[in-house]
Amino acid sequence: MIFHRKRRINPWVGMAAGLIGGIAGSIAIGKFSHVWAKATKSNPEDKGVDSTVKAASAVSAGLLHHRLTKEEKAKAAAAVHYGFGGAMGALYGAGAALKPAVGGAAGMPFGAGVYLAAHAAAVPALGWSRPITQNRFSDELGELLGHVVYGLVTDLTRRGVIAAYRAI
Repeated sequence: MIFHRKRRINPWVGMAAGLIGGIAGSIAIGKFSHVWAKATKSNPEDKGVDSTVKAASAVSAGLLHHRLTKEEKAKAAAAVHYGFGGAMGALYGAGAALKPAVGGAAGMPFGAGVYLAAHAAAVPALGWSRPITQNRFSDELGELLGHVVYGLVTDLTRRGVIAAYRAI
């Protein structure tokens, strides 16, 4: 029996697969967060205005010179959530195509990295959320676990898309 190494995937294909995976991961983290909040009796409203609403408002005001209306905020926040999740997935997919070790551990380190870089560092630094040290431990544990779920779903979806592409 002859074993062949799988051919490397083109980084553009990896990026596209990662984008699809990142959007699927964004759906998964949203579902996980909802279940976690119910299980821990956490109220997301206690945290103040959602960071995605603040990010969307900042982008709209800064780039488009448009102040979001109350009706626009939910849609704009969803665009930020899925856009950021998809963009991070695309970068992950390209990275994994260029260096397959990046896709190791089924994307869970990737998800934890997004938690650390975005949720724990960048978002509070931009003033879109309070520092994680001011949140309940169970809320932050849920955020970390949710991001690990995001990474896992992103990677599994990315792999599925690549398998489907190879089958063509």
